Amino acid sequence: MPYLEPTANGPTTEWARRTATKLGCHVIVGYPELASAPAASARQDSATENDDVSGSGTIYNAAVVVSPSGEVLCNYRKHFLYEADERWGASPGRDGFACLDLEFSQKTPDKQPESGLADRHTSLKVALGICMDLNPKGFVAPFEKFEFGNFAVAHNADMIVMPMAWLSAEKQDAHDEHREDVPEYRTISYWARRLTPIVRQYLHADLSRRKRTPTIFIAANRCGVEDGDTAYAGSTSAVSFAVDGSAQLVASLNAREEGLLSTTVDYEPSP
Repeated sequence: MPYLEPTANGPTTEWARRTATKLGCHVIVGYPELASAPAASARQDSATENDDVSGSGTIYNAAVVVSPSGEVLCNYRKHFLYEADERWGASPGRDGFACLDLEFSQKTPDKQPESGLADRHTSLKVALGICMDLNPKGFVAPFEKFEFGNFAVAHNADMIVMPMAWLSAEKQDAHDEHREDVPEYRTISYWARRLTPIVRQYLHADLSRRKRTPTIFIAANRCGVEDGDTAYAGSTSAVSFAVDGSAQLVASLNAREEGLLSTTVDYEPSP
């Protein structure tokens, strides 16, 4: 397969490093990984002695996380595989879903006015998955098991980030260039429903177990049509789960819109 890349060391990771250092931001991007040798720099689920390092190596549907300084913080490997992953020979990540602390700094007014702005450092717990990770495992597990949602709650995640290539639920209309281009709300609603445990944690009867800060969900999804008959849902979105148990669609691209979604969300890190 010509597009496979070495673990956190291929053209996608190099692009992520350049972009992160240029813009001073974290970058999370998916790529097709070939773990052909014990690769070192990535934190989560990096290649080990148990990988098949002979011949063509082991293939993963992966995502790399890069810091504003260009450091690779995490190489996540998709845990729940979709049928397309299996067709191109991918293996499931063995370490399950990922959650990591990301450090952010921002300028805030100093307590002493004459001092101007001061750097404020904040750490967010970010749960990371890829596309099918949000679904019931293999579409066989009970819907109410909510594997990824429960993982995010168990790790007290402040933010959830998921790169996706999610198919359109409106297949008959997805190819119609004349239909109105709007977000695919049916799909966005499904994503939110799969995170039901996030809502439940705000409504828990035991006040001591209620989460007191919002949770932000970021879905970065592919759009367009591939090979004439495979339509993607697009609708890249930011959803805020509030402390009153409500969910608000903060911003979204349209179903066929290829672009950059830039938005601001209000949050406070978990205590």
